[in-house]
Amino acid sequence: MFDVALQAEPVAAWTAMLPAILLGVTGLVLLGIDTLYPEETSNALLAVTSAAGSLLAFGVAAWFLVAGTGQEHTGGAISLYGDTMVVDGMSLFFTLIFTVVTAMVSVAAYDYLADQEYRAEFYSLVLFAATGMTLMSMANSLATVFISLELASLPSYALVAFLKRNRGSVESGLKYFLIGSVSSGVMLFGISLVYATTGSLILGDVASALGEGTEMVGVLGVGVLMIAGGVAYKTASVPFHFWAPTRTRARPHRSRRSSRRPRRPPGSPSASASSSRPSRSGRSRRASTGCSPSRCWPSSR
Repeated sequence: MFDVALQAEPVAAWTAMLPAILLGVTGLVLLGIDTLYPEETSNALLAVTSAAGSLLAFGVAAWFLVAGTGQEHTGGAISLYGDTMVVDGMSLFFTLIFTVVTAMVSVAAYDYLADQEYRAEFYSLVLFAATGMTLMSMANSLATVFISLELASLPSYALVAFLKRNRGSVESGLKYFLIGSVSSGVMLFGISLVYATTGSLILGDVASALGEGTEMVGVLGVGVLMIAGGVAYKTASVPFHFWAPTRTRARPHRSRRSSRRPRRPPGSPSASASSSRPSRSGRSRRASTGCSPSRCWPSSR
């Protein structure tokens, strides 16, 4: 009964997207808790709220998937808002992955945020990014793909620059934002070229135009390449992966001192040989003992 009622109007317009709605509402609830009780908000309350909202969305998506929502034996995929969003078995499967990973991140961040100041913002940004990923799995139009990708990207920029007093974190966030903005512009221009040649933003119509061929097939190919390039920039895919290490500059890393080679005992041959070598600054061992050139070296006269 549930799967039949879900795929019937008018409840399908909002019930089919309930997992994404729950993630977004949970993020807003976290911001509301921090706004109403800024001094009394505990890290445990925020972590539990974030994990509970993610698990609730996971449970709803699992329920939909088990009930056969959007699958062939229950009437096929559910198309929403003029075929711009499609809920089927594949989208629900990816929704399960996004929601359970979000719950794991919320639990794992509990200890990390123990000494941090902006805890609610961190959990909210994670949930908003997960909301964008969930909507992306349901997107069936280039417009909704772009909006969902931006909804997942913008919180990621802020999360990279979350440590505001860390110079590396701020620099990484700024680089990520600039490169992401360029990739968004490239992708948006490619979408405009595809729409100009096909007259539609629906993925099925674009695929049909690519298969049948159009008069401006060259312009269509350039548009598709620009869309693929914009997505590759945002996901750091080959060959646009060269800038990805700059985002992780602020990560915890081993100090340089611990990576140095241990000193050898004073009596070893290698130690005595290295002690007789001049240093890189141009000073020899004699300079450290106070021996000047006029005293240690005979005159050339």
